[in-house]
Amino acid sequence: MTLKYPDLLKMEILNLYNTRNKHSNLKIDELKKKLSSSPEVQSFDKISIFCAGSYARLEASEYSDIDLFFISSKPTKEYEDNYRVPKIKLMSSVIQIGDELGFPKFSNDGQFLHIIHVNDILENLGGSLDDYKNNFTARLLMLLESKPLHGDIIFKEINNSIINSYFRDYPGHESTFRPNFLLNDIVRFWKTLCLNYENKRNSTSEDDSVIIKQKIKNFKLKYSRMLTCYASIAYLTSIPAGIQVEDVSKMTDYSPMQRLLLVQDYIKDATPHIKEVVDSYHWFLERTNVPENDLIEYFSDKDRKTDAFKKSQQFGDQIFNILKRIDEKNDVFRYLVI
Repeated sequence: MTLKYPDLLKMEILNLYNTRNKHSNLKIDELKKKLSSSPEVQSFDKISIFCAGSYARLEASEYSDIDLFFISSKPTKEYEDNYRVPKIKLMSSVIQIGDELGFPKFSNDGQFLHIIHVNDILENLGGSLDDYKNNFTARLLMLLESKPLHGDIIFKEINNSIINSYFRDYPGHESTFRPNFLLNDIVRFWKTLCLNYENKRNSTSEDDSVIIKQKIKNFKLKYSRMLTCYASIAYLTSIPAGIQVEDVSKMTDYSPMQRLLLVQDYIKDATPHIKEVVDSYHWFLERTNVPENDLIEYFSDKDRKTDAFKKSQQFGDQIFNILKRIDEKNDVFRYLVI
């Protein structure tokens, strides 16, 4: 990942990104090779597997887990009745590969290890089944932070079809179009992540380690997921009206940090605030580059926990300052708020 505007970045930040980039790509390449040689994976002819999270952002460390998603371009109705057993074998093979490569256990006990069909995503987009079938999360992560691990051509085809679904109002508005449908979906994704966290707090666990782990997830949410969502919003709203499908497609090829830095191509006044965000995110990456037990120990200290969340609040303020600079030029708040 080559970051534009390297002069804006301190040498230690560039070194950190280069190290994380190298580690992420190395592990991704290892995983790609294993998946390509798996008979169970090869038995699904129209499937793509992609990763999200820190590996997709190319900022993973040795302590990072990996989030995998499985998406098929084949309609659900075209699968035969004996679909269940091959699917179980597929997931078992992928879990074994993950163990062989030394990845931590899949998050949420493998909650997302199932196949999503693109026809379900497109047909239920914005509907009541969008969240229920996990289509919403898969769709937004595919657009905002993903790297294909298997079935690259299928991945690109599905990605393009999803992007095009957000351009249904483009004809006749070519010179003024802004993808407000997509922008609202990204905002909804962020709000959903926040609500999901609040839902998990309903747990009445008295185990201090469980409570601290929830706090750590919230802390990470306020950095990595916030950057993913709002760097994307900043990038799309910084571009002058008349946005085309190609602009969004290009965005999906960039990491969240790349998107944020590229805002300067359109909004020069945002540069000081972007530098603040980069510096703050660098602190976050270094702070979380430790084993889970070390993080638990760190956040078990009340003063250190308070300081960490104070910094996360400042990070959100810094991102908001970027959006304010964009709004001064492109008048975008009205469409993000209402």
